[in-house]
Amino acid sequence: MGQLHCYKLAKEETICRYAIDTCQYDYCPPPVIKVESAIFNGQGKYRDECQDDICILENFINECHFFAVFDGFGKYGKRAADYANHALQFYLQLNRSKIERAKNPREIELYLQGGITYVDSQLKKSSLDFDYSGVSLTGVLIERNQIYVMTIGNPKAYLVRGNEEQNKIMEISSQHILDNDKERERILSCGGTIVKFNNGNLIQEGKRFYIDKEGPGLVSTRAIGAWKYKRSLISTPEIKRYDFTVDDKFIVLGTDGLWDVYSQDEIAEFVFSRSQSKENKAEKLAARAQDRWLKRTQFIGIGDDAKATLGVDDIGIIIIYLNFPHK
Repeated sequence: MGQLHCYKLAKEETICRYAIDTCQYDYCPPPVIKVESAIFNGQGKYRDECQDDICILENFINECHFFAVFDGFGKYGKRAADYANHALQFYLQLNRSKIERAKNPREIELYLQGGITYVDSQLKKSSLDFDYSGVSLTGVLIERNQIYVMTIGNPKAYLVRGNEEQNKIMEISSQHILDNDKERERILSCGGTIVKFNNGNLIQEGKRFYIDKEGPGLVSTRAIGAWKYKRSLISTPEIKRYDFTVDDKFIVLGTDGLWDVYSQDEIAEFVFSRSQSKENKAEKLAARAQDRWLKRTQFIGIGDDAKATLGVDDIGIIIIYLNFPHK
């Protein structure tokens, strides 16, 4: 898979560069893209409004696109996701000349980092109480024949390469959750308390961390907002860079409402099997994910309800199809 290269920008800020399977061709052209998306509102306690959101910016610069999924949490989770989405889009478009002038990948990575700093500052200016509410996100910047993946929290992105018979599925995002050893160590060293919820014969434990006894507890170890958690919760994004190959077929971004009930292999099979269909596969996939949630009884923790065993989490999905013109 290659090596992970990280360098520090400032205190508590690290940018990561991860190169995999660099293009084995003399020239890998920028992809022609097609996009499908879906947002489904969850069902159950705290599910009155959808706290997931998506961002689609196609060709906001020539041969440059940006996509992101946002997962809000807490009482004002929907507002946090909305604020973050709008503020990030505003920043990216206002400062797009930074990409046009960029001389190396690091400058593009700093451009993305600047977007998160701006979003964070805008949430702090809000009149809403974001003490226990916030948002996590994963964003994908396609810049000609390279892809930059920016993660804060637990939304995921996968790149699928190959064909239906023989393919390679790669997680290109980071996972900022308590199962990540470095993230868990940071939470504990900053005074956080990790609580496991178990209810009888459940096949999965719910695992969250707390700073005090208030609030719903958090699954993501990085997020924007949630000021009361800032002793251990950071909003520093992890950014990875990849080179495309002409064998790359599509990218799937999704919030945990998708990944908690679907594996990456199942999703790749689903998309490949419907490659000739004109239906919106993102909407179809979200609907099927909803059905899986409703049939699932051996699960604990849905959205902000740490002890929930019945219900449906919010679902946000973007599928980016990649078509590389022949040389």
